[in-house]
Amino acid sequence: MTDRKLAAMHKAFGRNTGQICEDCCHLVCKRERSGRRHYKCAVYGNSNSAATDWAKSWTACGMHGRSADRGHIALIEQLKHEKRPNNTPVEGQVSMFE
Repeated sequence: MTDRKLAAMHKAFGRNTGQICEDCCHLVCKRERSGRRHYKCAVYGNSNSAATDWAKSWTACGMHGRSADRGHIALIEQLKHEKRPNNTPVEGQVSMFE
């Protein structure tokens, strides 16, 4: 899961080597009642799920130090609605259900 999140950010915005997410203005800290901290990237998306948890030590993306456009749609929302490749069977392919 971690590699997919970070790879999606680097694919969409580029990689900012030499910088880490901890220094980015888009990193948000959420605290639970127990005092535990969860870090989220506002550009990637912020939910109450571990699926959007972020690590401060990750290599920053190209949005590091840049402000997001007005009306920015979180990357996770964009990926949800992205068309997936058609998984039609290949000619001669054996099916488990035949």
